[in-house]
Amino acid sequence: MKIVFTAGVYDLMHEGHVNLFEQMRKKGDLTIAVIHDGFTTFKNKRKLPIESLEKRTRNLIDTGLVDMIRFTFDPVPVKEFQEIIDRFKEHELLFMRGDDWIEFPGIEIVKANNIPIEYIQYTKGISSSKLRTEL
Repeated sequence: MKIVFTAGVYDLMHEGHVNLFEQMRKKGDLTIAVIHDGFTTFKNKRKLPIESLEKRTRNLIDTGLVDMIRFTFDPVPVKEFQEIIDRFKEHELLFMRGDDWIEFPGIEIVKANNIPIEYIQYTKGISSSKLRTEL
């Protein structure tokens, strides 16, 4: 079984997020998303999400593309990534994310465990930051 996981904020769910999860679904049998809470989002990006953690979680569930959701309350989700890696160590693992943030928080633990990282092309013309500005 192939497990594909990622992490992000997923504020103002948009085409780029859906594209990531569609690509994850194509690559894996089980998809996992780690969602940053408001505090960790602020620490990493210096802005708070517009939508609540609950709303962002509901949006992910509504895509039908995510099998498991974890939450992180730490700016660098080392603990959450390691728990996923440990739980599924007997399976093939892949970390996927958009190529808009190559050196993402937690990359060290992914690399230390020899998990391949695949970056998908950033969906041009759409982002939570752009949507935030338009709002």
